[in-house]
Amino acid sequence: MENMEEPPAPRSQRSWQWRAMLVGLVGVVVGAGAMGAFVPIIRAAAGLAAGIVMVSQPSQQSDPSVQVYNKLSPSIVMVTSTTSEPIGFFGQTTTATDYGSGIIFNADGYIVTNDHVINGGTTITVTLNGGESYPATVVGTDPSTDLAVLKISPPSDVTLPPAIFAKSNAVVPGEPVYALGNPLGPQFPNTLTSGVVSAIRPMLYGLADDRITEMIQTSAPINPGNSGGALANSDAEVIGITSMKVTQTGETNVPAIGLGFAIPSDTVQMVVDQILQYGYVQRPYIGISIEQSNPNALPTQADQLTVTAVAPGSPAAAAGIEVGDLLQTWQGAPILNYYQLVVDLNAATVGETVDLGVLQNDEPVSSSITLALAPNANSPPEPSSSSTSLSPFGEILPAYGA
Repeated sequence: MENMEEPPAPRSQRSWQWRAMLVGLVGVVVGAGAMGAFVPIIRAAAGLAAGIVMVSQPSQQSDPSVQVYNKLSPSIVMVTSTTSEPIGFFGQTTTATDYGSGIIFNADGYIVTNDHVINGGTTITVTLNGGESYPATVVGTDPSTDLAVLKISPPSDVTLPPAIFAKSNAVVPGEPVYALGNPLGPQFPNTLTSGVVSAIRPMLYGLADDRITEMIQTSAPINPGNSGGALANSDAEVIGITSMKVTQTGETNVPAIGLGFAIPSDTVQMVVDQILQYGYVQRPYIGISIEQSNPNALPTQADQLTVTAVAPGSPAAAAGIEVGDLLQTWQGAPILNYYQLVVDLNAATVGETVDLGVLQNDEPVSSSITLALAPNANSPPEPSSSSTSLSPFGEILPAYGA
């Protein structure tokens, strides 16, 4: 069958088609004008025969998420920890690689990350936001708070932009936060997620012992590889180090989502300062053992603490604390429970004098105790191989280092 051309439309029909096109253009202009895009539409009308027309997207630079990413992402690095172990009898080795994140806090090349990111690594590499990689050395670690300080030495022409840290004691539940890191390592580098501060709660946490610290709970999605990355406020200031997420409850195995945790920046500052000064963290020591009346008490529940032992020559012994004393106050404020006592002790410093109020033989006694350096704390701690996190309820929580 031959191709047949349609005859030209009568003048009246062509005029009708032109009017229809004109009406269509007016409709486009009105619709676009309602969206404040009149100028792009003029370009569209002029280029109808040119094919696809691109309309400019309004700028999002005023969005806090964009500002946080642009300002803070250059300070976020990827930390690669490689472990090589010999196997067999012929010199073979097996290699394992773990990925995490870190934050530049000093333009001289100092980086803070999680201890569990680099624990056991034989080779540690730091990759900057721009893709350049440099070998890193470990300045010091603190398994009790799961923090570590690294050092890189790039060429002098490489700029290392330090992040700005904010005080975490001003953080409140409900405020928006942003997590920056490298979930799953090099597959998804330089990733930002957002959420809110869900709660501030004391938790048994750390890889060496049952160290208790206040943690920032957040709904911002974090995953393996985020460990050591930043939890930031809307001003792009770091308020915490993302470190862990809970995946299910301990006894009932109920899946859990949206339960991420970050180490508060106040704790990070204390640990980093001491690692830089001493190479490890000096912790204060009272010299008592205590017993809880309710070991399963929640962090918000009152619990009576009884002294069960006093170490000879300890600050407590020098202050007259005795077995059987009931702990009442710390610096004049009531001691609610074991969690609060440990948080208060962690916030104190070696050499500081604190007032500890006890009930001794049914009589209130106020004792001034000068905190000493904890025994065996005059050298860096041995790395821990444990990766178990404990909940405030004493249950083991299946959790992944974020």
